[in-house]
Amino acid sequence: MAKATQEDAGAAEAAEATRAADAADTTDAADQSPGGADREPPSPSSRASVERRIDYLRQEKATATVAGGPDSVERQHARGKLTARERLELLL
Repeated sequence: MAKATQEDAGAAEAAEATRAADAADTTDAADQSPGGADREPPSPSSRASVERRIDYLRQEKATATVAGGPDSVERQHARGKLTARERLELLL
């Protein structure tokens, strides 16, 4: 009989932990609502992270702009052709 009581106590504790976790999830979801007035602005460290990512993407774009190198671009132009990037620029 003592074994059944211990199992019941364990089940009750697990149920209570689940209810507590569900309650915490509900409060977190309310705090994260899009456009909510109660949201705080991003922290400075978050802004710095975004700025680092933007800088990285700018560097990648610059690298992609000269992809193939100047020799490849000269070869294309010598054949009387535009690079793919140049053709897209003309279209857009």
